[in-house]
Amino acid sequence: MAEDVYFGGADASVGVKVGSFDLELCAIQGFSFNLEFQTNDLYGANSIFLIASARYQQLVDIKMKLCCFNPAAAGWIAEVIGGDAPTGYVTGRTKGSIKDTSRYKKAVISGSVKPSIAANTPFAATISDAVFEQIPFNLEENNWVAMDLSATGSDLVLSNTALVSPSGDPPWKA
Repeated sequence: MAEDVYFGGADASVGVKVGSFDLELCAIQGFSFNLEFQTNDLYGANSIFLIASARYQQLVDIKMKLCCFNPAAAGWIAEVIGGDAPTGYVTGRTKGSIKDTSRYKKAVISGSVKPSIAANTPFAATISDAVFEQIPFNLEENNWVAMDLSATGSDLVLSNTALVSPSGDPPWKA
């Protein structure tokens, strides 16, 4: 495998799986993740040098700007905020309102980008147990509508395969 360059353009994709929804996000203007560890450092009273350090918590911060979306496929947003999907999206469910519950719906977010040379290896990341703490929706005068989404995940898996959802081949690739 050779080194290659990656361009965040038409060959990049981001998908989300929440409940029964497993879809590629139509168009994004950015996707980033940051793996962060909380640490506890030990110093002694007789020295300025670090004696030991331990990790005790792992977080994956996720940010993405969704700028093109299909309202008919946006039922995953209702799932994320703890409600039911609007009528017609999932059989047997009604309304798109928020349930009175303290439990989060967790998502799996996957993203991949292909290299400039097709024979080389793609780069992909899958973040599990992602929780969206807020979903801002801004409508500004004379501007495109976009949602700046942020979430926190529990685990990050890096791979060298193109985007495949957790349930297998995603429906948007069929």
